[in-house]
Amino acid sequence: MKKTIIVILFSLAMPLTSFAQINYGVVVAGGTSKMETAHSHENWGELLSGGLFLRYSDKNNLVYETGIYYNYRNLKLDRFSKEYVTDVDWIRYHINDLKIPLAIGTKINSGIFTKLNLIIQGGMFFSYGISGDASIWNINSSGLTVFNTTERIFNKSEYTKDNQLFVYYPLKRFDTGILLKAGLKYQQFYFSLNSETGLVNLNSYYDSKIRSSSLYLSIAYNFAK
Repeated sequence: MKKTIIVILFSLAMPLTSFAQINYGVVVAGGTSKMETAHSHENWGELLSGGLFLRYSDKNNLVYETGIYYNYRNLKLDRFSKEYVTDVDWIRYHINDLKIPLAIGTKINSGIFTKLNLIIQGGMFFSYGISGDASIWNINSSGLTVFNTTERIFNKSEYTKDNQLFVYYPLKRFDTGILLKAGLKYQQFYFSLNSETGLVNLNSYYDSKIRSSSLYLSIAYNFAK
């Protein structure tokens, strides 16, 4: 009986090892990101990212990919006055979050080099805010921009300055959206250009919608040969 089970398991595993390939490794990335509303200018900030990936390729050259990444984003919302009780010139966000991508695509043999492949993928990303802060700057009565306070980005808070009440409403922690990526795989390295467009309104209180987007380059190293 045991020999029969071993033979069956071996028979099932053979097609997977013959026609499929599982890759895993590390990824580092850098680029730009933004959050925008109807009342703010589009201000791009820096994005730094790193993590682990898992990629599966089948015999039809379909590529499935996931992983887990840590992101740091330094963002700015300019002319945010209609969102707050008093005039606010701009807000600087520092955001730390974890992200899980789910992508599917195809691998194309270029024909130029035997080990150079073009990979095009699309899918979804899911992120969850861990921590961060928001630095609030506003225009005072003299027309000068002054720093007011630094707030925890996912917590509501109120403070008073010059007999005026300022209210900070937090961002939502969860975000999801569309992921597109295209890159080149050479031996154990994978270079890609990535685009993410958030679909969730991150604004927790005001009517104006806040959505995120990112554009960045990534370099992955595959441990599995």
